[in-house]
Amino acid sequence: VMFPNSRMKFLFFTLGLLATLALSQDVKITDAERTVDVTSQIAKINVALTVQNSGKSALSEVLFYVTSDEAAHLAHISSSIKKQTVKVQAQAAVQGFAVYKLVLPKKVEAGASETVNVEYVLVQSLVPFPEQITQDETQYVVYTGNAHISSPYSVDKQKTTVVFGSGKLQSFTNVAPSKQLGEKVVYGPYSNTAAKTFTEIRVHYENVSPFIVATTVERLIEISHWGNIAIEEKIQIVHKGAKLTGSFSRLDYQMDRRGKKQPCVKEFKTILPASARDIYYRDVIGNISSSGVKVRAESVEVEVKPRFPLFGGWKTNYVMGYNVPSYEYLYADGDKFVLNMRLLDHIYDGMVVEKLTTKIVLPEKASDVKLSTPYEVNRRPDEKLATYLDTEGRKVVVIEKTSLVDAHIKPFTLQYQWSRINIWREPLMASAFFFCLFLAVIAYVRCDFEITKDSASEALLGVQAKVEEVEKIVGQRIALHNKFIDAVSAFKGDKEEETLKSVRSNIEAERSELKKKMTGVMGQIKTMLPTASDKLNEIEHLEAGLVSSEAAYLEKTSKSTTKNSSEDRQWTARVNGDTTKMKEIINSI
Repeated sequence: VMFPNSRMKFLFFTLGLLATLALSQDVKITDAERTVDVTSQIAKINVALTVQNSGKSALSEVLFYVTSDEAAHLAHISSSIKKQTVKVQAQAAVQGFAVYKLVLPKKVEAGASETVNVEYVLVQSLVPFPEQITQDETQYVVYTGNAHISSPYSVDKQKTTVVFGSGKLQSFTNVAPSKQLGEKVVYGPYSNTAAKTFTEIRVHYENVSPFIVATTVERLIEISHWGNIAIEEKIQIVHKGAKLTGSFSRLDYQMDRRGKKQPCVKEFKTILPASARDIYYRDVIGNISSSGVKVRAESVEVEVKPRFPLFGGWKTNYVMGYNVPSYEYLYADGDKFVLNMRLLDHIYDGMVVEKLTTKIVLPEKASDVKLSTPYEVNRRPDEKLATYLDTEGRKVVVIEKTSLVDAHIKPFTLQYQWSRINIWREPLMASAFFFCLFLAVIAYVRCDFEITKDSASEALLGVQAKVEEVEKIVGQRIALHNKFIDAVSAFKGDKEEETLKSVRSNIEAERSELKKKMTGVMGQIKTMLPTASDKLNEIEHLEAGLVSSEAAYLEKTSKSTTKNSSEDRQWTARVNGDTTKMKEIINSI
């Protein structure tokens, strides 16, 4: 029993098959040349087809076949006619082949011919053989393909050239006529080849190019409307060439004279935009300072040197980031913004990326997001990223793509709406936060949060305040002693007794006032802290001793005209000693 849906599918399949057969009868390939470049880790295939319209109506499309084995490794396919792009559309596969429809920009009239170029890239299709090698051995790989051009049409004449480079050719499958010409293996020319002809060939040759693959690339693009776009990439690199067997010797590695023919990767070059700045390159250990940056006219080159050479089966992880000015990539029309950037940057020459995840962090409050990409991608559900001063988080557009090569380094367009008033939201929030913080601090220091009063603490604070008054009075007394010493020294020089008497009279008056203050303060301290009575009395005793000795000192020193006499030195030493004792007593209360 055939259900309705199954009937419809069968009907469409039958109609498509009949249309393909009809189209095949109206098209013939008069000449075809294919070049297979396998000098690096990827296979670059260029096919030039001379298509003849042998039907009665104009031809608007052509079918192109890729073997199923090639389709499993296909990363990119494109077509052109005289440098004019031809649209390529994937179709339902047929047995043994993947089918692509080439939509011609201009119809080919009946009886006319047109040359169509098709380019496609295969990744991880070259198989190391042997699969494991030692440190001092050379890497060999095997290319497996079709000696004939895969085509749904008959081909009058065709030729395939496999370019393997300057390495040694071990062997190749002989499909007569075929031969080696220097760095190439030529298959053909073959005449009158039927459609879908397939003859497997294997080319075993030396290939010392770096077989490194970026298994994962996480690219983060963060937009700031303050004039900057930050890009950061987290990359894992794996060497997928012949695996290293046996131990690794650093000494043998350094003494190896093969140079670039060593089966390892010492360094590679990453190309960034010309406006890239604040570049950093680090791994889990930290910054890798052995790498360098060269600024070119149209780009910035970063020489990436891993901490260790990458042999087959080895891997490394690193992070690379930089900033670019937003005016080069972000365009605005009122509240409408358009970001035009690359989905992927150049990582290394002949790069292969297994999985790319690109995340674009939009400013908070962005809306009406529309994404346009140069090729088909998988857009994941949007995410949220909360950063400083965000209230609801920033929208993050997530894009995924697998199996990428250099041809995928193309710009995407991201359009969104964002009110320019929002640019002041975060500065105002920061200002309001600090204003509230200062108000809270002011209120806090003015509030008393004690539940009960601590009488002991209050008494201690009262005693401390009175002791500070005693300290101030003692300081003033010390100043009067120094004033007396200066007056005596001046008297020795000018013998002006009246001046000396006047100074002493003033000193006595000030001492009398300080005595009254000291008596009052001492009484208060003795009431609050009786144990301090003896210490305060000792201070007064020292002060009284100094005052009573001034007359004897003056009598002795006035007979001498020499300044800084022995009497002067002795008196100064006594004053300094007694005042020091007073300070120590105060500190001990």
